[in-house]
Amino acid sequence: MFKGYSGEVHYIGSDSHGYVGNLELISQGVTPPILLGDFCEGSLEQVDKAISWFRENEPHCVRGNREDWLISEDARKELLEIASYHETNGSKSLADNLRNLYDEVTFLSENMDDEDIKLLKSIPKVKKMRIDGKKVWMVHDTLPAEEIKYSSNGLTEMLEGKSVGRWKNRGNPGIINEEIARIHFRAPFDILFFGHTHFPQLFIEMDGEIEERRFFSASFFEIPEGARFLFNPGALANLSTHYVNNGEMPSREMGIFSYGVFFPQDNLVSTRIKPVKESPYFGPQPVSNNSEHIT
Repeated sequence: MFKGYSGEVHYIGSDSHGYVGNLELISQGVTPPILLGDFCEGSLEQVDKAISWFRENEPHCVRGNREDWLISEDARKELLEIASYHETNGSKSLADNLRNLYDEVTFLSENMDDEDIKLLKSIPKVKKMRIDGKKVWMVHDTLPAEEIKYSSNGLTEMLEGKSVGRWKNRGNPGIINEEIARIHFRAPFDILFFGHTHFPQLFIEMDGEIEERRFFSASFFEIPEGARFLFNPGALANLSTHYVNNGEMPSREMGIFSYGVFFPQDNLVSTRIKPVKESPYFGPQPVSNNSEHIT
């Protein structure tokens, strides 16, 4: 909590990817935590702990691709299709990782409790609510085409061209750019929280102009009165290699994670960016057959 602050505080997290303990960092407030998906991963025990945390804390939540793979055979089969795509295009190691991932999530799905599967199926892909009178939407990655009045094929082609789509860049999704943000601002939200890219970002739209902010340290940013915004809190697991490539960290292995905080009465957003060693909750991630982590 923020000592001495009397306004409403909303903690926002995404992409914990098996680091179950770090979910505690977004459940320290009075309001329900906001969770943007990809929280179920690892061993059966780890997934069970994540779902137990969910039941105990009742977050505002959307489903990520990690949860989709656990509840849908069709979603899992897409991993094999993407693996074939990458093998055909010269990336055998990624194709092998994707096939290993298919085996892992299939094992989890077949051995999870039926009530846990039912719970994950009940989590929406897009959630809409109001906070302090503002229309707040949540999504794990990008909004569905029908929400932004964009053709489905056109959206898919555009995302692939920017290396955000599932086919070309599975394993290290591209970060959202101004073009993708502008398309999302077609939807009638005041605020959109999103995750998936493991990269803390803020896009502010006012009078047709868009400003982007990228966060490389713990920061506060005041949203101008009347502006709309998109906010990505980063990842409760390690941040994206894009973060490393910006020169802020020499190695992803050093371990940085982040989460966000929203202060609606003051129209402030904050990123809390920390090295892994500063988190009392950060246990080892479950051992995986994948040498390259798939987000």
